[in-house]
Amino acid sequence: MAGYTVKDSNGNAVITGDTIVENPTLYVNASTGDDANTGSSADQALATIQAAVDKLGRAIRGSATINLAAGTYYGAVNFDKVSGTDLKIIGDSESTTIVSGATSGAPTTASDSYCFQFLDCTFVNVTIEKMTMQYATTYGFIKNRSTGITFLKDITIKEISNAGSYGVLNYWGGPVQLNNVDILDVAGNGFGAQSAQLDFLSNASTVVNCSKGGNNNGYALVLYFQSTVNIAATGCIFKGATSYDTTCIYLQGSRILSTTGFTVEKGSIGIYAIWQSLISAQTAPTYTTLSTNATLSSGSSMSTGT
Repeated sequence: MAGYTVKDSNGNAVITGDTIVENPTLYVNASTGDDANTGSSADQALATIQAAVDKLGRAIRGSATINLAAGTYYGAVNFDKVSGTDLKIIGDSESTTIVSGATSGAPTTASDSYCFQFLDCTFVNVTIEKMTMQYATTYGFIKNRSTGITFLKDITIKEISNAGSYGVLNYWGGPVQLNNVDILDVAGNGFGAQSAQLDFLSNASTVVNCSKGGNNNGYALVLYFQSTVNIAATGCIFKGATSYDTTCIYLQGSRILSTTGFTVEKGSIGIYAIWQSLISAQTAPTYTTLSTNATLSSGSSMSTGT
């Protein structure tokens, strides 16, 4: 396949052979695509997201965009040691573009451990928007030791099946910024960070039924080892388990900084903070359906009001 060149609408070289050159835009269509195609236009769409990732290669020159048509895309999507400036992965809509962790067949089988993983990647900005991630065993989205800012926008994550799983986990990575991200029916945890940062930018970010499998460590939000959550959204709701009495938000040596109010709902304890954790909120959290609103220990503190 070497020896040909595909150019984008601006005349920039996109693909030479199988190698992305600069500023690539790739198209993926689960229904009509073929991974033997170039991916350079809707008529030449690829069939799988991983095929588009593989075409990008390890070093992306300039900005890259992957456009996902409406449809269901099976199998985990893995970015492994990929570097570049800007990357956008854009679905058709939150309800019509489905990324399933199941390898194939009936979407009730969670065959793979995640829907999206960024492992040891180096980007300035990554944007993922307008899709549903579902049916994985361990993660809907995981940012694992990857730099830069990741924007998740207009996304539903649901049916993550294992105890100890996460809808979204930022593990030693650059900030993950969330805009209208809903997590539904997770057997483990909703949002999580370890030595990392999560920013709730706007609209509602909702976690429902985080411990449907009965796991006693299922949290709507869990922060470890100097993690930070910034809440600037109005309407943030962190809901714990509907079927098990547990803690809704857990902080270990971490902090929540909120310029708006947020709601903590369901569970035996709303917020449990240890190891000098800090909750600073201009508006006090709203507590609903809880046995205990907040438990602060080991030098942890909470301040509310301006």
